[in-house]
Amino acid sequence: VAAQSPAGGGVRLESVNEIDGPDGVPDIEFSSTSGRINSNLTIGPDVKSARPLLANARIGWDGVKLHGSGFVVTPGQARSLGLGKIAGLGSYIRPYMNGRDLTQTLRGVMVIDLFGLSEDELRSRFPAVYQHLLLYVKPERDLNNRASYRENWWLFGEPRRDLRPALVGLERYIATVDTAKHRVFSFLNSDILVDDKIVIIASSDAYCLGVLQSNIHVAWMLAQDVRLEDRPVYAKTQCFDPFPFPPPERTHRRDRRGTRRPPQSPPRRAPAPHPHHALQRAR
Repeated sequence: VAAQSPAGGGVRLESVNEIDGPDGVPDIEFSSTSGRINSNLTIGPDVKSARPLLANARIGWDGVKLHGSGFVVTPGQARSLGLGKIAGLGSYIRPYMNGRDLTQTLRGVMVIDLFGLSEDELRSRFPAVYQHLLLYVKPERDLNNRASYRENWWLFGEPRRDLRPALVGLERYIATVDTAKHRVFSFLNSDILVDDKIVIIASSDAYCLGVLQSNIHVAWMLAQDVRLEDRPVYAKTQCFDPFPFPPPERTHRRDRRGTRRPPQSPPRRAPAPHPHHALQRAR
């Protein structure tokens, strides 16, 4: 039960105990909390009303959306398509991870990412790759209702054009699965491409990782109350874009940033298939 005055103050009553009364009417015990009542019945600062910060602009991104399972290949298939033999192909076949790769078992797969190539360039430079996508991606794309997906069938449905410049010059970036019971952030090597179920923070700064993994940031995320069924969702527009990063003390920041790649927390590279879980091996 909540009641709020026009001035903004209010009282929230929460049932904490209920017993049967002598006349059959239950006696209910309430706890009382006073303050500003927000739309989700919480009391205190309304973090859901926080606005995006310029300091966080163009740092948080969603991963790519393939719209075609044929883009994903095993390392063996990649070699049969010419990886390691055809000059330049290594720039277009990259390690690939989805949410389960990050939190459960790593598949060790790769993805054909032809962003920046026209259909004619693809056919002339990498004919085996062209034939592979013609057989395993184009039939699926031809059935898509969106014209741009059908016409650009050799490219990802959502290649994230704006994300790519944000990662230039970084050896690693921060990643977290958007929907998870336990919120974990980790570094990934910058040559790894991730799908849209992973949120990317385009920073190689260990201090940034530490703040994101802190109890303060996790509490901020939970207060946003974005959920899928019973699981919290890390929606970057609500959880990252408006989050006010605390200014570190000078010595604290130097200690945490240290080198560009601290020995105790190296960026994860493309893994080989392994029965253990990804997070266990990353420790």
